[in-house]
Amino acid sequence: DEDIVFIVPRNDNTLILGGLAQPHQYALDLTLDSPEIKRMRERCNKFVPGLENADYDPDAPLVQGLRPFRGSNVRVERELRTRKDGQMSRIVHSYGQGGAGFSLSFGCASDVLDLVQELEYEITPTRMGTEKRARRKPQVVDAYAYANL
Repeated sequence: DEDIVFIVPRNDNTLILGGLAQPHQYALDLTLDSPEIKRMRERCNKFVPGLENADYDPDAPLVQGLRPFRGSNVRVERELRTRKDGQMSRIVHSYGQGGAGFSLSFGCASDVLDLVQELEYEITPTRMGTEKRARRKPQVVDAYAYANL
């Protein structure tokens, strides 16, 4: 049983409850009555006292998804393989972020851009973690979040 819990308030007076990780499970057939979902709800209730009194909407979707991750780390690197024509592979890998995909997406996308630029300038790839690559100048990004209060 995992100790993962997340509770996200929505602007329509609802909460999204989550926190379930099951290695090597690929079926997306859970229901509100599934033991795994009941345990997840118990963890959420324990995390936020009083939540057990909330009404659960039986018509709301039970959202499930597969979020592949790697046991060791995220892989963001160029393919270290020579093609049949003698050229280096132009494949860039970015996977294994698991449930942290959104959180890691901006940094991984920045790294992927660096790797694609290395391809453009024909810089020899290096194995992940063996050498720090020269980074682009940091860019300022404006981000806004809107909420109805």
